[in-house]
Amino acid sequence: MILGLLLKPFSIAADVILALVPKKLLLLAIILLIVAIYYGYTYEF
Repeated sequence: MILGLLLKPFSIAADVILALVPKKLLLLAIILLIVAIYYGYTYEF
């Protein structure tokens, strides 16, 4: 219940972003973010 209330603003924001940003662009951004995090961690250690 509390978790649902905490996540509500994020789900609303996600709905707005999905409405404004094309799905392919969003998917590309997520992939780039994952790759950037992965390479950031591998170079750090």
